Amino acid sequence: MATPELSKPMTRRSALAEKTRRKILAVALDQFSRHSYSDVTVADIALAAEVAKGLVFHHFGSKDGLYLEALRVASADLDAAHQTDPEAPSGQRIVRRLRAHLSYLADHEELALNLILHSGEVGPEVSEAFESLRWTGIDWTCRLLGLDPEQPSLRLMVRSFAIAADEVTIRWLKQGHPFDIDLVVDALVALLVGALRGAARLDSTLETSDAVAKLELAQPTPVRRPASKTARRRRGAASAASR
Repeated sequence: MATPELSKPMTRRSALAEKTRRKILAVALDQFSRHSYSDVTVADIALAAEVAKGLVFHHFGSKDGLYLEALRVASADLDAAHQTDPEAPSGQRIVRRLRAHLSYLADHEELALNLILHSGEVGPEVSEAFESLRWTGIDWTCRLLGLDPEQPSLRLMVRSFAIAADEVTIRWLKQGHPFDIDLVVDALVALLVGALRGAARLDSTLETSDAVAKLELAQPTPVRRPASKTARRRRGAASAASR
């Protein structure tokens, strides 16, 4: 019987290379979280990481390659925050995922606005990565509701919902959280329900009533309470900045 190959121990040189790579990535994640893509240069990252600029290109190939890796790390952290109880009803899982999504982005606002939700001013490879992430979410949502994500009218309408949800989130963050998070979740669920009904209007053979019922059953009925003091302060600062 063949003996399985044992993984070779990491040499001192390869260990140092990996340490340098992680250091560059950590700095890039910080830079891309605090500044827009166009405002960050490879020279900035190399300087902050205290490495030669050539090492950035050696490890990541290009600025886009580094941005993609930073996006992958941020997306993995966001995905971990999305985890829901697999035994819960599908509608509840979607509602809880939306709330976890908003909560994470509110707690990591710079990261949200400059990296996770920011797809402008980037190259085609990065744009494709953003689109892939969006379709992953669409596929998960449709399958959880018992719908075929390849169905044309669903693809059109649920993708439109995903774009609208991102825009709502961006505006909510930039305006200083003017509405309670549960109200925003409620509004997003209503948008998704509307998208499913719209898909059924486009294709009379598509049955979405069961999926709509699952969402409406799980849809919270939040109390119309005032925003928190923190939200009001943020809203005031956002209003002053816009003048």
